[in-house]
Amino acid sequence: MSIFYAKQGLSSCQIGGAVSLAIIHDLQVNLSSLPGFPQVTVLSLKDGFFPIELSWSSDGEGVKSVAFELEEGKAFAAAKRFQDRKSFDRDIFESVQSAMARLEGVACVK
Repeated sequence: MSIFYAKQGLSSCQIGGAVSLAIIHDLQVNLSSLPGFPQVTVLSLKDGFFPIELSWSSDGEGVKSVAFELEEGKAFAAAKRFQDRKSFDRDIFESVQSAMARLEGVACVK
């Protein structure tokens, strides 16, 4: 369920959208060994950070996940860019790209 942060006028869904835009940019530049798009889960704000989980499920392999955190200010700024229909946020890109590389590593190892 999406959480709405009234003070910022933004939701965890929009943070997830911003993360997804960064993943799409990474796919455009680097491609991926995953045959699809990962699930993005944004958990509740904790101690100034949003825990983010990227997950991949495949037949017979179960669910593979990696987690990372986005600092509250950067997460809300990225969500605002997403809300305003702008391109991916460069301030979160490195964290997202690193998480995608780790997800590929755990999801594609047999």
